[in-house]
Amino acid sequence: MRTAIIHIEKALAEKHTVLRMPVQALSSITEAESWLLEYALNVDFYLGWDTPTIQFLRANNWGGKVIFNLLGDLPRGAAALREALPHLYKTDAIWCVNSGDRQIYRMLVAQNGEQPAIVALPYGIDCQLFAPLEAKTRKSLRRELGLTSEDFVIVYAGRITIEKNVHALLEAMSYLPSSGAPVKLIIAGQIYNVALQELNLHEPDLATRLQQLIQDWHLSERVAFSPWLDSTDLNNLYNVADVFVNLTLHHDEQFGFAQVEAMSAGLPVIGTAWGGLKDTIVDSKSGFLIDTWMSDYGVRFDMPWLVNILQLLRKQRDLRQELGWFAVQHVQEHFAWPVYCRRLWECLNHLQNGASEKSNGCYTEFGSAYHAHFPIKDETSKKNLLLYPNYRHLPAPYYSRLVSAYTSLGCLSYQAEKALFVALPGKIEDKYFVSGDLLWQVKIPLEDEEIPVIQQARRYPGISRSELACSDKVIGALVKKGIMGISR
Repeated sequence: MRTAIIHIEKALAEKHTVLRMPVQALSSITEAESWLLEYALNVDFYLGWDTPTIQFLRANNWGGKVIFNLLGDLPRGAAALREALPHLYKTDAIWCVNSGDRQIYRMLVAQNGEQPAIVALPYGIDCQLFAPLEAKTRKSLRRELGLTSEDFVIVYAGRITIEKNVHALLEAMSYLPSSGAPVKLIIAGQIYNVALQELNLHEPDLATRLQQLIQDWHLSERVAFSPWLDSTDLNNLYNVADVFVNLTLHHDEQFGFAQVEAMSAGLPVIGTAWGGLKDTIVDSKSGFLIDTWMSDYGVRFDMPWLVNILQLLRKQRDLRQELGWFAVQHVQEHFAWPVYCRRLWECLNHLQNGASEKSNGCYTEFGSAYHAHFPIKDETSKKNLLLYPNYRHLPAPYYSRLVSAYTSLGCLSYQAEKALFVALPGKIEDKYFVSGDLLWQVKIPLEDEEIPVIQQARRYPGISRSELACSDKVIGALVKKGIMGISR
């Protein structure tokens, strides 16, 4: 989120005067209001997500427009949007970054001509900072890291939290055979023990858990961690690697800077078809998207397809080069800094030219039900509740429907003749499937006829339908529960 805000301010400052409320003005409501009265009443736009600020400005006859920046709000319950909606005019704008956010907005807010328009405006990067280096330089950088020309090098860069799903990348490494080109994984970034609050998930020591997985899967010679890197060193790392992999299922993954930077540096990218990654990676051209879907017990992704793609790229250097070349062109055309600035300025000019008109924006049927189920204020105290709704436990139909927009396949149902696999690592205990996944720590009840199917199926490489002696109904139930998945 901090990176996104910095990018926004930098782009705006190239053509506009930008006022940012100082930290000291946020120490009390009185000081914040005094600052707004002194400095903000003549501004043309308020860009942010703070409803009290919007209310105060308009109560003091401010004539500007609001650009309401969602910044990951929608898949986490849309509390900021739901609080602000009664105070937004139809001539304001909702700024989203990806198609999933746009879909959730339309799922929640009635599209009747009275609601603020939603503007899909992805971020941009500096293509001069992240660019392919000469072959001689890349070879030299590899030698410095103790890598040979034969090594197949996978890199992940970014924050490391449970939702970033780095543990799944370690699992995929365990399935790659030892024969062929040696496979190395470099993980660059800082580990954060961040809870997934809406699902009551708390991870006490992610670093220890990741090291335990590396030990369990005998990956210590194949996996290396790097601390946070500046832009120059990060670009060097991208140029050392053969492929960038991001298996994120992070609910704030509205854009994902790292994989766009990697593509700009000439790397093919493999990413989960999730949130912003669905819009930045061109499947089979700049890299590969790994399908994601909703189950009753959380999000799943196509692990067998991921491993197969890694194997393909491991063997085919020419394909890696072709994908990397396309990736560079794709980023320069769609996500280069000048492209981003131009889109932002065009948006501002369009908004500025229209007169302000009040809105009667209202919820859809689903939006009304969701808002009633997860209120943003306590009716007794009238105080704001936590921003994130608490789904208490899975299954949670409201969660599944809302978040399905961030996936590529929505709420998956069984399709005959498709390849099947165990979609969640775990084990059977007393008629329950107990998950071994760090992110989806669930305990799923089983029917008697489901148990032998799980025992026979495999996580990787999966199993064909003809090998399973059971009804389609049983498989459909296991897919719905998220224990079985459908692979490409």
